[in-house]
Amino acid sequence: MPKIIAAGVGLPLIGTGATVTTSQPLLDLSQTWNNAATAFTGLKFNVTDTASANLSLLMDLQVGGVPKFNVGKAGVVTAVSRFVAPFYYVNNDTGAIFFGASLDTVIQRDGAANTLALRNGTAAQQLNIYETYTDASNYSRGFVGFFGGTTFAVGADATGTGTGRSVRIQANGTGTSIFLRSSGTDRWQLDGNGHFIASTDNTYDIGASGANRPRDFFLGRNLTVGGDMLTAGNAQVGGSGIYFFNGRSTIRSPADATVRLTNFANTITTDITLSGASGSGASTATFGGDIAAGAVGTVKQLSAGMLTTTARFRERVAVDMLGITTNLSSTGFQDNAALSSWQLLMGATSDVFRISRSPPGSGVLSTLFSVGSTGNATLTGGLTTDGSVVIPGASGYFFSDAGSLTMPMSGGLQINDASATNTVRMTAGASNLLTLNGGLKTTGATFALQTATTLTDNAAAQVATMTNGPTAGNPTKWIAINDNGTTRYIPAW
Repeated sequence: MPKIIAAGVGLPLIGTGATVTTSQPLLDLSQTWNNAATAFTGLKFNVTDTASANLSLLMDLQVGGVPKFNVGKAGVVTAVSRFVAPFYYVNNDTGAIFFGASLDTVIQRDGAANTLALRNGTAAQQLNIYETYTDASNYSRGFVGFFGGTTFAVGADATGTGTGRSVRIQANGTGTSIFLRSSGTDRWQLDGNGHFIASTDNTYDIGASGANRPRDFFLGRNLTVGGDMLTAGNAQVGGSGIYFFNGRSTIRSPADATVRLTNFANTITTDITLSGASGSGASTATFGGDIAAGAVGTVKQLSAGMLTTTARFRERVAVDMLGITTNLSSTGFQDNAALSSWQLLMGATSDVFRISRSPPGSGVLSTLFSVGSTGNATLTGGLTTDGSVVIPGASGYFFSDAGSLTMPMSGGLQINDASATNTVRMTAGASNLLTLNGGLKTTGATFALQTATTLTDNAAAQVATMTNGPTAGNPTKWIAINDNGTTRYIPAW
């Protein structure tokens, strides 16, 4: 049974233990508890706090007169060193652990399960994780919190003898990603393959027009632009790179309708100037220099679009032979099978100038006109002209102009049949006479000669009769002559 001491009797208990050299507890109490239904109390000290100072202690354990552990009347436990235990519990949903003389750093449950908070009213909090620490002026650390302002930051800093360190944000594991979110929405993503992509297609920008712009953009491979590519400076492709337009794209001059092409050193330039009516395909492009397609050893083609076909300027048929074609591709197919195709061909290999044509739907060319290396011209059809035809000869030219035939050569005009076995030579002589080396044969007419002016009668003094012919019955033929519209007859025996 507990022994009850009457109020005030034998109290307070004050005693000083002897100096000992072995462990002899000054207060060594023991008790056996043997009822599972009873909540026992081993030591109990109940204070009626009618009036006391705020620093009043329920317990004060000291060493050499210096407090080491105490319990204040408000239940605040103070230990000058540390607590050592396998587990620590704050067994209260609103409980907290305070640090600092002014209790300004607080760790507590954040109102929900499995959530820890570092908070203290409206005071911004920060968690520092040190790599090295010598003193407040020499350290290397990382931090999480509202660092130096109202912006939350994750970073690293150092001062004094500390060494600055890099910051790595990582998500380990196959297929994991790192997201950048603002205003409650994911904006950007570094996916599991290392690609930096927008979380929503065609929505977010990098930089802003005229301000907050990135400086340079370095790419190891391709730049694919779904819209316009605008630049206030130069757009350069280094090495053997090219500009590739996938589909219909535009290179636009900002004001003067001139696009300038230049080499890297800006020592060679060519201007392309647009003029004419507005609208797609309605203007003219003027080049400030020569236009070259390919180079020696590299066959290229110049093309010009027409209404329904294409005109082409390229090497054709053989090496070093230039062909200009309409409605005829480089492989011999017609662009429009309802139209004919034409080709103008000239070249050093065959040393020929040739004009050819293929009918609609064919693509097979037939030569209409050609000129060889000796200057001889071959025409597969007839020749119709309202002007002159000039044919070079050994010592002069033949001219046919508006119906007249002029032969300045002494040899006259020679006409051969296809086999060159029958030859007719015509020579213009004195008194405007035409000399033939053979006879004159007419076909398809009932008269032999026709004059453009009326013949004179050449009458003599005597009267001629037709009775003195060399053969009786003559003349047997009367040869008709068209005398400027009047038919005259010449007797023939």
